[in-house]
Amino acid sequence: TVELSVADMGNMGGLALIANLGANLTSSDSDDGYTKTVEIDGRKIHEQWTAASKKSQAFEIIDNRFAVSADGSGVAMDTAVQALGSIDAARIAQLKP
Repeated sequence: TVELSVADMGNMGGLALIANLGANLTSSDSDDGYTKTVEIDGRKIHEQWTAASKKSQAFEIIDNRFAVSADGSGVAMDTAVQALGSIDAARIAQLKP
């Protein structure tokens, strides 16, 4: 299963920017899983995979305001990334506070 969520960080936009910058710098890989940032269709997506529990998480920050994530359980990372890609980032960015 994959659960999608969108959170409006509103006035916390500065924190969202910091989180986004931090995500771009974090990368690790081991037998337990991996964490990395990839660019897909111009969108910076942060991926986190835990091998033992087969948990996948893909998230991005849109317009320094919206935290969007796809959390998967028992599914491949590609499935979580596809679910995240189904979200219309341009439309979300147009939402008014």
